[in-house]
Amino acid sequence: MSFDVPPVPASNLEAERAVIGACMLDVEAILTLKIECEFEVKWLYSKKHRIILSTIYKLFDEQIECDLLTISTDIKKQGLIDQIAIDKVGHNAGDRYLSTIMDSVDTTSNVKFHAEILEYKYHAREFAKICYQFPVLASKGEDLTELYKKAADIAFKSANMGGKDSGAFHIKDLMVSIPAEIQAVMDSGGVIDRTDLGMAALDFVKIRRGQVCLIGARPSMGKTSFVNGITLAESRKRDVFYFSIEESKESLKYALLSYLTGIEADTIEEGIALTDGDWKLVSDAITHVSNCNLTINDDPGMSCQMAISIIKRACVDPALIIFDHVHEMQPDIQGQNQEANLSSIATGLRAVAKEFTNSRVIALSQLSRAPETRLDHRPVPSDLRHSGALEQVADQIIMLYRPSKYDIKDTSPDEIIVSKQRKGKTDIVECAFTPETRKWSEL
Repeated sequence: MSFDVPPVPASNLEAERAVIGACMLDVEAILTLKIECEFEVKWLYSKKHRIILSTIYKLFDEQIECDLLTISTDIKKQGLIDQIAIDKVGHNAGDRYLSTIMDSVDTTSNVKFHAEILEYKYHAREFAKICYQFPVLASKGEDLTELYKKAADIAFKSANMGGKDSGAFHIKDLMVSIPAEIQAVMDSGGVIDRTDLGMAALDFVKIRRGQVCLIGARPSMGKTSFVNGITLAESRKRDVFYFSIEESKESLKYALLSYLTGIEADTIEEGIALTDGDWKLVSDAITHVSNCNLTINDDPGMSCQMAISIIKRACVDPALIIFDHVHEMQPDIQGQNQEANLSSIATGLRAVAKEFTNSRVIALSQLSRAPETRLDHRPVPSDLRHSGALEQVADQIIMLYRPSKYDIKDTSPDEIIVSKQRKGKTDIVECAFTPETRKWSEL
């Protein structure tokens, strides 16, 4: 059954044009809409505006710069350019409307304010449609229960819009939860909710919800192997989402089996040299990994905004999100140089950590060649490539150091260096790395 909509639907076309124009002027506005406001195309009343914004979102997801030409070209490819024209005079009528929108916007600073207006207008329209149906259905004696539920849901969303977007809390509201939080820690034996780093010697490192931990090392030091140990330890208990940007998922699955069995990954993959005992180890390891709460994505060129979208589509709320590694990632905002790109990625990592209720982020990072130029080859935070933004955003920085990589005769223990930790101590943990199985272990 269809119903007529109210004669004057709630809308604000000026605010719609302001939002679209802001997106055409500045990619930051698109980020604000998609990530902060979670703005949906359907919130726009005008069909032509929905066509334009959906095109902008599409180009943004494809990492194509959103300007007047690219937007117009894509809309033409869709065969929709005539539908966005103010009038039908001339074959450039659609282009003229895009130019009109862009020229009408002087600033992008009000995009969140306009987005909130448009979300409210959308809910008002939906509420009006439902209210318009009540007398029709009631006159026919039909059940109104579902209609009441829909109306209540829309009313709740409208009433809570401000709280969702403001991000502001009175200190009294924050204090209320403290007794329950302390009791929860006491009930767990004094253990604060933290990420399991796979070694008892690293229990002093507490990566909490909303935090970002960087793991840095020179190439072939064993960064991925170290994080694989963390992955296996953490995913036994909670959901882990692993973005393997550098290594394929096929390679990663054999690396995980190698870590558990102590058999080289190539030997497992080839299978020929496996003994009966090896097969038993591999079989047990397959069962173990299969039961882990682990989701893997190996799409190349991953960005933080793309990662958020992928996790949401997977319908998981991970306790840990891993990026291997940041120098293979794409920035959400393309900068003029690598340092600007890394700054965008660093900001994005923080956004990822805060996007989900229980999440913390571990990101792997390469180091510059600076350690190789010093007499003491131990890495320090400033050795992070283009380190400024990454070093600043990290709550913890862990460095991996293997003396034998610089001097094959050096038999000194390998080291895991905790060089930064907010609300915690820093220290050097002596350990051992086994190259054949790519495994870090305690001494």
